[in-house]
Amino acid sequence: MTTQATQATQATQATQLDVNASQENNSPAIKQSQKQKSRPVLVRSVNLNSLYAQRVFKRCFTPVSRSLFAIDVVLRNSFAEEADMKNITEAVDTVLGQTSESFDKTTDQLDQMTSNAGLQLDDAAFSYSNPDAKEAQLTTPAAARFLNLILRLDAVVSKIDYLWFNSVIDSAVKNNAAYEWQQMLIKAAGQITSIEQRARRMASEKGDGGKLDEMAPVNEDTDHNEATDAELAAGEEVVA
Repeated sequence: MTTQATQATQATQATQLDVNASQENNSPAIKQSQKQKSRPVLVRSVNLNSLYAQRVFKRCFTPVSRSLFAIDVVLRNSFAEEADMKNITEAVDTVLGQTSESFDKTTDQLDQMTSNAGLQLDDAAFSYSNPDAKEAQLTTPAAARFLNLILRLDAVVSKIDYLWFNSVIDSAVKNNAAYEWQQMLIKAAGQITSIEQRARRMASEKGDGGKLDEMAPVNEDTDHNEATDAELAAGEEVVA
């Protein structure tokens, strides 16, 4: 066989190998293995009435949910010492618990103000012009707790707005109170993402940090307006 013929044969064989490799990489088995692992998800439909709750959901829910998944699922077996994981989960519980207690106190105060004014919040004439229906994908119990805090923010703002409509509080009090509660929940979100970042560093020092990005849940409906970790950590104002 001539040199030219040999080179032509080798080129043909190389091309065929490339084709076979391409077909193999695109095979259903390979594609299936590259897909994200199937994990339990609880889908909850919610209606958010106030602009403040809509803002917090839009910017905070996805990054916080992602951080909570990393803490509660990915990092669960990453620490040799059980006490390390316990400290992380207790820190999250503290943030969620203290925020919930703050809502409890304010709800009681607003209910008392409503009662003293001889009003009832179930007034059929009171509503919002542009409520927003959302489907929240819950990947951990803690994510469900954070979603409930957003709903509680919505309920608190509704009570504030109702008192304002009935001249129990003035516009300045209304705006300041609603804004402060929005910022409180943003601060809680920032604390949770900071806890996850600290846990990530701890796991990385032990050689397990690389698993986080690989195993983190992907939400195909992620809002591009979600807050960054830096924004959450700083507790910056969320705007539409």
